[in-house]
Amino acid sequence: MRTTPVEKYRNIGITAHIDAGKTTTTERILFISGVSERLGEVHEGTAIMDYMEEEQSRGITITAAATTCYWGGSRINIIDTPGHVDFTIEVERSLRVLDGALAVFCAVGGVESQAEAVWRQADKYKVPRIAFVNKMDREGADYQKVVGEIRENLGANPLPVQLPVGAGRGFKGIIDLVTLSFLTWDEKSLGMRWKEGEIPEEMRDEAEMAREELLDALAELDEPFFEEYLERGEVEAGSIIEALRRTTLRLEAVPVLFGSAFKNKGIQPLLDAIVRYLPSPADLPPPKAVLVQTGRETTLRPDDGEPLSALIFKVMADPALGKLSWFRVYSGAVASGEEVMAGGRKIRLSQIVRMHANEAIPVKGAVAGDIAAVAGVEGLATGDTISRETAEVALERVESPRTVVSVAVEPKAEADREILEKILSELVAEDPSLTMRLDAETGQILLGGMGELHLEVVIERLEKKSRVEAVVGKPRVERRETIGREAEGEAKFERSAGGETFGAEVKVSVKPVEGRAGWSIETRAANELTAKAREALAAGISEALERGVAENLPMTGVEAKVTAVKTWGSEEDSGSLTVAAKMAAENALKAAGPHAVEPYMDLEVTGPEEAIGEILSDLSARKARIGGMDQRADSRVIRAQAPLSALFGYATSLRSRTKGRATYCMQFRRYKEI
Repeated sequence: MRTTPVEKYRNIGITAHIDAGKTTTTERILFISGVSERLGEVHEGTAIMDYMEEEQSRGITITAAATTCYWGGSRINIIDTPGHVDFTIEVERSLRVLDGALAVFCAVGGVESQAEAVWRQADKYKVPRIAFVNKMDREGADYQKVVGEIRENLGANPLPVQLPVGAGRGFKGIIDLVTLSFLTWDEKSLGMRWKEGEIPEEMRDEAEMAREELLDALAELDEPFFEEYLERGEVEAGSIIEALRRTTLRLEAVPVLFGSAFKNKGIQPLLDAIVRYLPSPADLPPPKAVLVQTGRETTLRPDDGEPLSALIFKVMADPALGKLSWFRVYSGAVASGEEVMAGGRKIRLSQIVRMHANEAIPVKGAVAGDIAAVAGVEGLATGDTISRETAEVALERVESPRTVVSVAVEPKAEADREILEKILSELVAEDPSLTMRLDAETGQILLGGMGELHLEVVIERLEKKSRVEAVVGKPRVERRETIGREAEGEAKFERSAGGETFGAEVKVSVKPVEGRAGWSIETRAANELTAKAREALAAGISEALERGVAENLPMTGVEAKVTAVKTWGSEEDSGSLTVAAKMAAENALKAAGPHAVEPYMDLEVTGPEEAIGEILSDLSARKARIGGMDQRADSRVIRAQAPLSALFGYATSLRSRTKGRATYCMQFRRYKEI
């Protein structure tokens, strides 16, 4: 099954703020590498990777799409991720299974808010990155400003390996600082033909100085390079490439490249950089895995001969193939038709496919390093591990963000309720950042999501799939509860059965944790009990935290810890442990000053100078706190924080007040007391 050595694999994600040109860059990579015969365009709705109707109509990426291309003898598996904050789960679960990332920045917009949020996600998963400063052909392009923002705003160490020649309409090409050559592209060939030439005389001094800065920076970061540089005074291009690779893999540097994807300039050197500087699966530490039978940690190398381990990171419905479950193989190999374990049960991988956007290509199987999908298997979920029954393992699951906004959804005709609930359940299974529950007071279905746009897209998909007309309520904020201080609670629960008495006495402490979304539970004090008993304790505490104690809202920013446990009758009486732990946690929460909180959002509004007064006036009316204002090319950028409850309908208001000349983006910041 293996056709490419694992050392030649590059599993990468392409990330960016919305409108930085991420999908256009991906389309150019596919065209230049020979995967596609035509140039897909986002603005024309013909982009291969944006295949959903909702993506084509809005001109944005909504769902992560995968494909594969080959360059320089390497296999590059690409996941193109959304740039809008409402679809952040697509980025989160993609970064979880990728080895490297290409971060695309706009040469005019620079490091914008969603780009910063995605960068933090990549930091969390320790993903090595390279950067591509796109849109160098746009008026107002300023590559030095963008490099500075990568350093200041992201806390990264950008190392430009190129120097752009010109900007805006005067963008002519790129100087490669590694080889000291001038790269230009033939526009008539759609960027397929390019050549290396002599550096223009007027740029030679600047190029040599920029190269010297690159070499000095590498000498500070990489000892082998420093020794060679010190000994010889000059180094070969190969040594520079090797040093850049080592520092990138150690997360000590980010190579920066430049170009214009729309004008087909800079794509070939970008592909070279992906192969040169980003890691193969063999370059990275193995993922955390636990042997299911013993609970012990194990190490799994990216080798076809190792025990099978693969993580399902995305589940979606396909009209032709049924349920499609995407997975990344970390170790071992698996063939189509084979029986494996997944999600605690035995399944048959009837058909394994390789994805090219929405096209599923049947393959014989998958090996270590592959990103593939299995078609037609029901019941699989994001975060499930695929392994063999003889060596069943569990990989660390994908985290899902908490929803911040919800809407009530009802069928117009009561007869359609069953089909509406069925399709909604399917959509929730596909999207871990989506929740569905019944309102205890009204009996209505409440659909929770990451923002208005997220829920708008889900409702569109719901109506198309079910052909049921839905009545959708106004969006409302998903409030939470938190606590104001540390506290401890205890509880005892006892029951009799079959003439024997079973019981448990549990103590639980809780404390507030600033900045934590959701909660954490620690049961180490119960280590002498069985794993099943500890799970029962965690289940009881989790139930208390899910329901809250002040207004029956889920808790957030809470760390709960079992501090003492006593059992009698049988420690395996899970029911007694769960009930006692739940009661103890509730008592602790009640003593810890519980109160309701609402989501506050970071807001970034970009508009022309003459519209700033209107924008500020509107923000003030929405209880926003202005954090600062910057100049970006011909526009002003306002940074603010505001309660989400005051931002419903903001897109329409902003468009109306500025005659469509301003844009904004927002992302969750923190919960704050109401």
